[in-house]
Amino acid sequence: MYILVPADPMFMTRFLEMEEPLFHSLYYLHLAKLPEDQAEKVRRTYDSWGDILRAMPTHLTWHTPKTFEIATYCRRASKGYSLYGPDGEQLVSMYPIEVSVESLSNLTECLRLFESAELELRSPLAEALAEIREPDKDRELVDNY
Repeated sequence: MYILVPADPMFMTRFLEMEEPLFHSLYYLHLAKLPEDQAEKVRRTYDSWGDILRAMPTHLTWHTPKTFEIATYCRRASKGYSLYGPDGEQLVSMYPIEVSVESLSNLTECLRLFESAELELRSPLAEALAEIREPDKDRELVDNY
C-alpha cells in the first residue's frame, strides 16, 4: 500500500519523536511489566514503526540546522507537478512510500490500546505512559502519536 508523506520538517520531527520516549521507553523499560498481549502489540508496533521509517526518503530523515531552508528551496525549485493553495502559495511536496497494511494496522491497534490505557486509572500500561510522559512539553505523547 502506498501512503503520502509530506516533505515537511515538522512532520518528520513529530514522527521521529515517537521513538523516544514513547516506543523506546515502553520497549526497553516497561515491556516486562505489561500483560503479554499488550507487550506483543508494543513489540509489533515498534517493529512496524521502524519499517515505516526505513521506507521514508532518506533526505526526510536527516535533520540539520538548515532543514527548513532546504525544504523551502525544494518546494520552489521542484520541477514537474506542483500543488498550490487557495492563496497561490506552493504547498509542501508529498512523497509516496510503500508500507505494508500490517504495519499500518499495528500502529492503529497500538494507538487504540494507548488511548484506552489513558482512560484507565490503574493498569501497567497506564502507569507506564504516565511515567514516561514529559510534563515540560506542550503536547502529550499519545496525542502526538
